[in-house]
Amino acid sequence: MLHQMQLSCRMHCAPGGVFRRATYDLMGVRRVFSSRLSLRRGALPALVVTAVAGAILVPAAGAPAASAAAPGGVSSSPGERNVEGRDFVTVRRGGKVLTVPTDLGGTGSLPAAVPSTKVNVSGSPIVAQGTRAAARSISPADGGSIETPDGEVVKAPMRAGVRRTQLVADGTWSWYMNPRALTTRAATYVGTTSTKGDIEVTRVSKAKHALQHARVARIDAALGRGVADDHASPSLLQTGDGRIAAFWSGHASTEVQYRVSTSADAMDFRPVQRLAGSGVAHRMATYTQVHYLRGDSHPYWLLTRLRNPDDNRNDWYLTRSKDLRMWTPAVQLFTNPYPKDVSKGWSYMKFVSDGQGTLDIAVTDGDPVNLATNSQFHIRYQDGVFSRSDGQPIRAMSDLRSSPMDPREGTLIYNGSSAEGPARVYDIQRDPEGRLALAMTTNFKPEGAPKASSYKWFVMTNGEWVGRTLIHGAEFAQGYDLVPGSTTRALLVNPGPTEQGRVQEWWSDDAGSTWTYRDVTPVADDRYRNPMSPWTPDAGNLRADSTITALWSAGRWDSWTDFDQAAMIETTSYRPVQLIGSTVKEGQWHARVRFLAREGVGGPPAARSVVEVTRTFPKARKYHSSDWSYRKYSAKTVTTSYTTTGSTRSLSMYAPRGTTVRVKVVAGVQNWGAGQLPTTRMR
Repeated sequence: MLHQMQLSCRMHCAPGGVFRRATYDLMGVRRVFSSRLSLRRGALPALVVTAVAGAILVPAAGAPAASAAAPGGVSSSPGERNVEGRDFVTVRRGGKVLTVPTDLGGTGSLPAAVPSTKVNVSGSPIVAQGTRAAARSISPADGGSIETPDGEVVKAPMRAGVRRTQLVADGTWSWYMNPRALTTRAATYVGTTSTKGDIEVTRVSKAKHALQHARVARIDAALGRGVADDHASPSLLQTGDGRIAAFWSGHASTEVQYRVSTSADAMDFRPVQRLAGSGVAHRMATYTQVHYLRGDSHPYWLLTRLRNPDDNRNDWYLTRSKDLRMWTPAVQLFTNPYPKDVSKGWSYMKFVSDGQGTLDIAVTDGDPVNLATNSQFHIRYQDGVFSRSDGQPIRAMSDLRSSPMDPREGTLIYNGSSAEGPARVYDIQRDPEGRLALAMTTNFKPEGAPKASSYKWFVMTNGEWVGRTLIHGAEFAQGYDLVPGSTTRALLVNPGPTEQGRVQEWWSDDAGSTWTYRDVTPVADDRYRNPMSPWTPDAGNLRADSTITALWSAGRWDSWTDFDQAAMIETTSYRPVQLIGSTVKEGQWHARVRFLAREGVGGPPAARSVVEVTRTFPKARKYHSSDWSYRKYSAKTVTTSYTTTGSTRSLSMYAPRGTTVRVKVVAGVQNWGAGQLPTTRMR
């Protein structure tokens, strides 16, 4: 076992005999740790270090400097014996010292999971539950980034003052279209696709969480029936003048299409458009990722993967636009690294921009399913040139047409030939200071154990990448996303054995040395997938200005074409409600008013919500015989409130010609948001 191997150390002593720093190598992994250990001048005692879940064992107080060899060749540091006669060792983890009984492991070794305990402000202990394991990345000499030992992980209480609720009853998304959710000054927009093949956008206002929902398109099969495919969910963009644009494609079954709203921050979408002038307007595409780079002469950038039916290639292309009407001729970004077996070279990518003129690309050299050594790379575009993380040029934009890049020309972050198996990229984000972070997972099969996955986090500093493994767990990762605008905050579905299926938020306050996490969902469910947080056009805002802090999908998912999922949200505001119904004339003097309030779009009834029906009667003229004249009376308004039940309410109400009828949900009652039917004037 990794944590039972004795390691050799190189020690560096400063004048005065104070131990400052040591490095050690294990299976090609370069580790660095620091400590302060007083030494006698001229003495260089033996020091044995044991890696235990990323921790470093040091002698307990009063213990001899040299370590005693435990049975089975396992080295440990003996400590004091307590009144019960139990032996203890001291574990240094994330800068903190923990004392752990040696009999947890039976021979002086420690188990792969050591609970880390902190005390919150209320005084109650919080214990980390996830399974931890020592990092096993390859060394820079083998072509990979440094992965540091795992630090302390602490579980925090669930966040107070938030609500978890359904947003869309039939809606989900996949991983490789971005942004999938967008927060503006006025609202949050979420793109989804349904089991009917509908491409949909949902708007939730910030003020009272009023809900709007629109179907912008439907992916149709040859027979005209909608095709369910989560790869068709849209990406969203806010234009320079505040309008909302939605881009989408089928799963290599339709070309890229898009619609743009007429007004700023609104859902009044214009007719469908295609990539006119790009030369690929009729090429079958998969995924859309869109960015607004205001510092570029063509600020609207669209990246998509195009299918070549002749040789089964799927290559990523870039096209740009000044006005979202005409597009530049598309250029191929990358060539397939494996021409003899092109399915291995179906690269997956995520992009992030600074909103000005820099684009960072997280790209793999292939498909993690088809390529057993799938590796992770980084490339940056700036000032017309694509380069490695350290600034070394790769290719000018003008040269791409004749010579697309090979993903392996980028900076290697993770080598898929390592023991933890092929990489799958999930996200790349940057913070307001320009620091980059990358989220990815791996799949591997430990000896004598089932297949497993690892969630890895990397951060770039001065052109070099350093990372760590956050958690190990089940074979297939169900989702992992960085919070837009942050490099040390992520949402994921925990794969660990004790908390598998919980949507969680992880964050670090010390640049990734130690991590804290909380449950977003109160219960575990193996049907939770695809957690994410809304993206904002202003990276400096992070998500502080959004009333929706997390989104995820819930429900059955058997494949990308066979699913039945709902879009869920965590919100600091009201639960969005959809009011459906109608007001029609009934006879000469009455109106028939029907309404039903639902939780989100198409959800269950919004229990105990209050609906107000307001009738404004027209101005009236009445004959008065006392003075033989007509007198005018001002309009009269009558409002009646109804508490909703689980079924549609139908009311017959006095509403003569000229009466205006308004039906709305009262925001705030039972924490439901605002909702309103179109105003009706009786004729």
